Amino acid sequence: MVLLALTPCLAAGSTQRRVQAPSLRAAPLRPQLGHNVPRLRAWIDAVYRHLPGQADAAATLVASWTIPELETLFYDLTALLQIETKPEAKPKLSAAVRPLTSAELAGLRELAAHEAPPSSIDPNDPRAAAASARSVNRLVKRGALLHTDIAMLTESTADKLAGSTPAVLLDPRLTVRVIDARQVGLDYYGSHWDVARLLFDQVQPSPAGDVAVRDWYRAVAAIFARQSFLAESHAHLDHAEKILPADAEIALAIGLLHEAEAAPRIQHFVDSTAPADPLRRSIGSTRANLRRAQTYHRKAVELDGASPSAHLHLGRVTGLLGRHEEAARELRRAVEIAHEPRILYYAWLFLGVEEDALGRADMAREAYERAATVFSRAQSPYLALSQLARRRGDRIEASRLLEHVWALSKEDREKEDPWGMYLLGTTTEPEALLADVRATLFLASMGR
Repeated sequence: MVLLALTPCLAAGSTQRRVQAPSLRAAPLRPQLGHNVPRLRAWIDAVYRHLPGQADAAATLVASWTIPELETLFYDLTALLQIETKPEAKPKLSAAVRPLTSAELAGLRELAAHEAPPSSIDPNDPRAAAASARSVNRLVKRGALLHTDIAMLTESTADKLAGSTPAVLLDPRLTVRVIDARQVGLDYYGSHWDVARLLFDQVQPSPAGDVAVRDWYRAVAAIFARQSFLAESHAHLDHAEKILPADAEIALAIGLLHEAEAAPRIQHFVDSTAPADPLRRSIGSTRANLRRAQTYHRKAVELDGASPSAHLHLGRVTGLLGRHEEAARELRRAVEIAHEPRILYYAWLFLGVEEDALGRADMAREAYERAATVFSRAQSPYLALSQLARRRGDRIEASRLLEHVWALSKEDREKEDPWGMYLLGTTTEPEALLADVRATLFLASMGR
């Protein structure tokens, strides 16, 4: 199934995608948010009780909160962090919330004293700022871990009620669920992913220089690609690009997202929608997406010329745009530096396509044969070789190659050919990457 919201996503081994579309409703007007210090206290308790990767009681509690409750929580948290950083200053509040009462301010100061006990270090001493930053980072990183696990492992009340809830900060994203180019449902998704990103924005001195933040963005991007969450990929990568504009893996992930949106299975659904449907404008045409993909893949190559994945994807989209000689050069480079079998397989397979387009049949045949040596039970190289044989008039060889494909069991043909996984990313175990990030974020709080 595909999940398309007017911001998109996909699911491994299936035809489902999620694309995020613009909101189909007018956002209800909402008065200023209030404050709720007891809820903030409950959230902090849940943050430190939560066990990574578990849908435990702490996660269930926070997952039960609505969008207004999560927004109030976040604004109260930002006030708390300001107090931790500058204890003598009064917090600067967003216009979205009313002023703090004296009792609420006292409650926040009490919480801040618990999170960052008074120190004997002079406030002007650089060590004081470093200690404050450690306290802030410990809390927001563990908080981001909690909301990541809620987004992945539990049902969210915020998402469930988003269609009827006015939003100040967490603007709901409407998701279109698609199976075989047919729309089968609508829902809202992404509130807790938004909260996790907002929490990482609070990392001091800057989220851009924090390795755990970088690794979280990369791991979640890989998971969204593997699950075909096109909608969430847009929201996630738009934010990631602002924080990590010179990160090669983020650039590659953005390029892959546009490759996925250029694919026939997405474009066929777009073609089935009405001319005025906002999905058409949101997703764009095949060529427009290929151009965007090429821009980002080229950026990834410039940032990391030793990345075989970057050369592979740049070669593929460049070939699809009709620039076959340039595509072949990139794919040869991918072949030279690739070690992971799937990347090597894709590079040889696509190089065969480009050599064929350039009229170099012998070189195309060699490339397809090389691909077949990497995954000997994959059907795609043999089908391509059969087409080459048929075009040169060798029907006997063409038939023999087809018979070889059919001699493979159906299970082997589907299981052993990585071709169907190409648009799901070249990271083989994104869940393992996220598990490492979970461990890092969890351990960051152990000095509490």
